[in-house]
Amino acid sequence: MQTTIRRPVRFSHLGLLTNRVAGVRLGPGPPDSGIVFNGTIPARLAHAFIERHLVGLRKGRETVLGVEHLLAACYGLGIDNLQVEVNGGEIPFGDGSALPFVRILQAAGRRHDRAARLVQSLRRPVIVRQGGSFICALPLRSGATARARLNVNCFIHFPEKVVGAQFFGGCISANSFRRELASARTFGLRESRLRLPVWLKPVCRIKDGIVVPVRPRFADEQVRHKTLDLLGDLALLGCRLQAQIFAYKTGHRLHHEFLRRVGAGSHLEGLWM
Repeated sequence: MQTTIRRPVRFSHLGLLTNRVAGVRLGPGPPDSGIVFNGTIPARLAHAFIERHLVGLRKGRETVLGVEHLLAACYGLGIDNLQVEVNGGEIPFGDGSALPFVRILQAAGRRHDRAARLVQSLRRPVIVRQGGSFICALPLRSGATARARLNVNCFIHFPEKVVGAQFFGGCISANSFRRELASARTFGLRESRLRLPVWLKPVCRIKDGIVVPVRPRFADEQVRHKTLDLLGDLALLGCRLQAQIFAYKTGHRLHHEFLRRVGAGSHLEGLWM
């Protein structure tokens, strides 16, 4: 069944781009509504754009920036419907992971609705390439054990030793997301146009030209965060994807191109659960 939260919750923190206090109010959403920002912007690929490595949503004159970690929390925990009110035009950055959103979503409780959840499976493989990067999604084997499952295998490779080559793989469930992915924090190149705010400098360091957390939560925290970002982008499909995904050196732009290919429909078959 589709799920939403039981009661409204709020979270405030500084925004990464604006460097000002930003706030969100998360409220229950009706069945089949999906995740909607400020009452007008559905969290769908048609409204998505990328600005300075962050994912934003736009409809008309209404814009919200930095939605990927909140969407990752919703996808990882299995929240289908949610009303999100944003104050300040940007989602609070928190610690750069999905953990703050996981905590407030769990505090809000969960409600199951009398509406079937739509799960999309693949009829045939989908492959998207861009330079030396690619995403390949394969259909899962038929049978009850494969239903509503997403297997993700994510690879990254940086010449800088502070990151290097890393791999994360596994079947995504609410438990595995909370345990293995939610707390993985973001990282980035120092020469990126996205400057590091003063308030983040005590908890981040620059090594080999890459901004990384001072105290890692995982030895492979960077690839776990890349996997988290992939889940946040998958939320823009508006359904649960059943597939086995291999992602090599990817980012939001390649993720969105992959979603466009998948969302074209010829690769998909619907499964109401």
